[in-house]
Order: sequence, then C-alpha cells, then structure tokens
Amino acid sequence: MQSEWPSEIREKYKDTIQFFEENGILKVQTRLILSQDPEDFTHPTVLPDHPLLERLVLHTHRSLMHAGVLTTLAQLREKFWIPKGRRVVKAILRQCIKCKRLTAGKVNPDPAPLPPDRIHRVAAFQITGADLAGPLSLRGGSKAWIVLFTCAVYRAVHLELVSSLSTESFLQALRRFWARRGRGSTLYTDNGTNFVGAANALKSLDWDFIQAECSLMKIKWLFSPPSAPWYGGFWERMVRSIKELLRKCLGKACVTYEEMLT
Repeated sequence: MQSEWPSEIREKYKDTIQFFEENGILKVQTRLILSQDPEDFTHPTVLPDHPLLERLVLHTHRSLMHAGVLTTLAQLREKFWIPKGRRVVKAILRQCIKCKRLTAGKVNPDPAPLPPDRIHRVAAFQITGADLAGPLSLRGGSKAWIVLFTCAVYRAVHLELVSSLSTESFLQALRRFWARRGRGSTLYTDNGTNFVGAANALKSLDWDFIQAECSLMKIKWLFSPPSAPWYGGFWERMVRSIKELLRKCLGKACVTYEEMLT
C-alpha cells in the first residue's frame, strides 16, 4: 500500500506530522513515545488511499457491531494513521449494506388528491369545519372558548365566543354563525361530546316541517373517524393560527368577556 504513497503527501504534512521509516514501513512520530503503550499505538502505521484500506475499515466497522464513524476511526487509530481519516471512514461506511438498511430515510408517499368537499365550487361556508379552541382565562376567574368555523373550500374563518363547552352553547354559536354567514350544506367536526350532542339535537328536529315552513336545507353533519386527528387537518390548522395570533396580541393580558368578544 505504501509503495503508492505519493511524495507530495509527505510534503503536505511535513510541517505538522513527523514521518519516519521502520523496516521500509512509513510511520508517524507521535508525542507518546515515552508512554508504556504498545508500539503500534505510539508509532501508528500510515495507510494511504488503497482498496485494502476500504476492506480494513469495513472489517473494523463490523467487528465493532456496526459502530459509527468516530468509534470506528478511534479503533483504527490505535494502530494506523489515515490522512483525512474521518472523511475517508465516513465515505467508506456509507457503503455498509446493513447500516444503509437500518438508517434509511423514510419514504414519503405522494400526497393523495383532495376530497371533493375541498374543491367544490360552492358559496363560502357551504362546506364548513368547526372546532373549539381554549379555554381562555378571563378577568374574574371565568373562562371562555372560541368556536371556529372555517370554509373547507376558501379557508375563510368565522369565530364565535362561548362561555362553556355545553351542547346548548355550541348550538347558540352555530345559530349565530348561520345567521351571519348563511346556512351551509355540510358541517365537519371531530368526535367531541358537545358536537355529538348538538348533532343529535338537530336530528331530533322535524326537518320536513322546517323545510316546508322556512325553506331551509337539511345539514349533513360529518364526524372525524376515531383516532384520526389528521382527518380534520383543514380546521385544526386554523385553530393553531388563531392560538398563535391570540398569544401575540394578548400576551399575558387578562381581559373581560366583553373585551374578548369585541
């Protein structure tokens, strides 16, 4: 291996590393010559770039149970000195098949197409997602929650403030939302008990009578599947945005219910 060692490499390291030959083998003079360590450790053999070097590094790597770059290099340095050792060992260990398999990056599948309710050309808030954010601590020790309604198509946002998590409070907020934005055709929510209760309350109404008397369309209420929070991503992301804005605007301020409503 050392027969192919170019003289220009010696010239490159002459100011920082002291070389000497022993029985025709090029070695490095270290500062440990007075120690009681083995000769190979105090005077490591120089290993230039060579196909045998790759085999030696991989053998050491496997004997150390596929250890990392630094551990493999530290083991090699007990007997050998490799120019640019860390870079060389790192490049060689990239070829280890077992390490490739164990440290392979995850494969991201292509994103699925958006569901039809996200791309229909309908009026704003015809297809809506709803969720609750909070609680918000108010002056006097009371609490409030924000009911967020977001359009599934245009991402418009409407906020209502409620004083509790009860079904009645959510129904009142839903009525205010419909009065302001118009009654939609589809409403998406998660499986919160207040949402389920509100849906059951609406199902108990005589929709035939309401439609005949008031010309109102029946609402299609859809719940997220259990243990599938990503299903409601289009409204959950808006909840996060609202929380970030409130944190920046209010800070540690303690406001009243009316101030929060305003």
